[in-house]
Amino acid sequence: MIDTLLAKIGSVFVGAALFLTGVFAPAPSSEPLGVALPSGTAVFETSLAAPISSSATTMTITANSVRGGGSLSGYQCFTIDEGSAQAEYVCGTVATTTVTSLERGISPADGVTEDADLKFAHRRGASVKITDFPLIQRLVSQNLGTGTYVNTLSYASAVSIATSSNNIPYASWVQDAITNQSVLVTTNQTIAGNKTFTGSSIFGTTTHATSTITSLTLASGTISRAPVIGNDIANKTYVDGVAVSGASNADETTKGIVEEATQAEVNAGTATGATGANLFIPPDKLAGGVAASMTFYNATSTTDAKVSAISMTADDVLVMWAQFDSTSCITGSANFVTGSLTYKQSNLGATTTVSTVTNGHSAVGSCNAVAIGSLTATTSMTVNVTADISDGEYSALVAQLFVR
Repeated sequence: MIDTLLAKIGSVFVGAALFLTGVFAPAPSSEPLGVALPSGTAVFETSLAAPISSSATTMTITANSVRGGGSLSGYQCFTIDEGSAQAEYVCGTVATTTVTSLERGISPADGVTEDADLKFAHRRGASVKITDFPLIQRLVSQNLGTGTYVNTLSYASAVSIATSSNNIPYASWVQDAITNQSVLVTTNQTIAGNKTFTGSSIFGTTTHATSTITSLTLASGTISRAPVIGNDIANKTYVDGVAVSGASNADETTKGIVEEATQAEVNAGTATGATGANLFIPPDKLAGGVAASMTFYNATSTTDAKVSAISMTADDVLVMWAQFDSTSCITGSANFVTGSLTYKQSNLGATTTVSTVTNGHSAVGSCNAVAIGSLTATTSMTVNVTADISDGEYSALVAQLFVR
């Protein structure tokens, strides 16, 4: 009798020790937390209809009725042999009086992990109860963030989450923030407002959806280098520098690139500048404009043209041109002139050669006049100017006096 009593007392102490050890033992870190929650029915107690081994995954209970009516079904957790040394927490799926897919030896530390040392064999008639554990432990883990939720959480209705950065948003709010408040990588969007990029920006090399940007502002120094590859974004400085790159030279029928003539080029009657573009003369370099224009028609194209007693003051310029018409201008061949421009001051006997042109012709495909030469007065003087022509196919010789 006493032996039996002592055995029972000993089993109680052993059970209590096992329980306390399980409660205060550290939770295994390798097992994930957060599983399905049992129903937590308030009052349910029955017993095993048949014994189970420590490795059994199915058990049969004698009855399945809940106080107040109804019965258990679905995922449930139980305590078998509560209060004994073989007390064990198990969970499984209930269908009538059969519980399948048993999770055995649930650890008191986390309510999830199966502990082999806490799995026991149980006799027929062993008590089977629903207790607060492991439900409470699983709820604690989920609310502390160490466990996960199996099912989707939702609000009963839309709520305002803008009052605190710690509020949990709902799905439609997040979707709106992504779609309407963010710049997406591959989706078509119209982006309003100014955007400032502080790093280098490169367009992708693959085909992406089109984005329309209302205004794009680059921070100072953001794109400091010239673009290197075809997808680099170019800054304004680079674009300004190449704005005319590839454009054609201008002529009488085509707009394009021109070069401003220097005063020396104006005086010399130069048609093409150092860049290869046609020259233009701004009004300030013409000053007073053309004071006199004299045309001498020479049918033989070899007779000298003379202009006598021309009064010039300092910086006045007299230019002699050979002109070509549709008859004399034959592309690439007959529009040329060879000769020199000479002058003699009225009060001097010496003749001075200003310039010489040999086979001077206009550009292929055009009938532009060719300058034989020009004379710039260094002081007030009266001169006789002669265009000494030795060869050519032109329609007329024109002398123009530009007054400064």
